[in-house]
Amino acid sequence: MNLLRLFAVLLAFAVVPCFAKDTNSLPSLVTVGTVTYSNVTWGTVTPATVTITHSTGVAAIPLESLTPKLQKRFGYDAKKAAEYRFAQQQAEAVHQQALLKQRTEAEAVQLEKAKQALVEQQLEAAKTPAPPPAPVQNNPPQSPIRTVIY
Repeated sequence: MNLLRLFAVLLAFAVVPCFAKDTNSLPSLVTVGTVTYSNVTWGTVTPATVTITHSTGVAAIPLESLTPKLQKRFGYDAKKAAEYRFAQQQAEAVHQQALLKQRTEAEAVQLEKAKQALVEQQLEAAKTPAPPPAPVQNNPPQSPIRTVIY
């Protein structure tokens, strides 16, 4: 729980949106690897990424993929980016662990309810008297040979 609180505080300080002060001086066309984005509007900056809106959608671009000039502009620091990514991975692991625990507890509750229902059903069946045995009919056995008269 303390790790989760620590992460929440760390995340609050690390992910506070930092918007470019003067978006007019940032390029509206940027190429990352083999992908070129046009009509770029620069958005939220984290220690590891910058979010952009472009002509076909939205993308989160790793700061290390940008030119050194843009890296400097967004305050990229490889060590801080690695720490940020590590903190994100830790938080995701904690989240997944919490989900697993929640599922396990829910399944245990369901299993306990099913067991209780079965016990109650068996107790009800034990309380219900058994139906009386069917009366025995004393019919004389019939001969397997039949007489047919023509």
